[in-house]
Amino acid sequence: IFFRLEQKKIAGAIEDFTKVIEIKPSAFIYYLRGSAYQKFGKEDLANLDFEKAESLEPGIVNKLKAENEND
Repeated sequence: IFFRLEQKKIAGAIEDFTKVIEIKPSAFIYYLRGSAYQKFGKEDLANLDFEKAESLEPGIVNKLKAENEND
């Protein structure tokens, strides 16, 4: 049951990030949505968002992944 709750939270986060991207896209929001897709098991969509984030701000994906590993 906790897995289902977590999946619903991730799905909600993806929806929220998508709405923000529609209003004001940014590399950081693409990264966050990509991370949510990754947790949801959707690697293809995650990689597309990571690529988009990189196109907007080169180096951001590695930078943010490194910061998350240190937390």
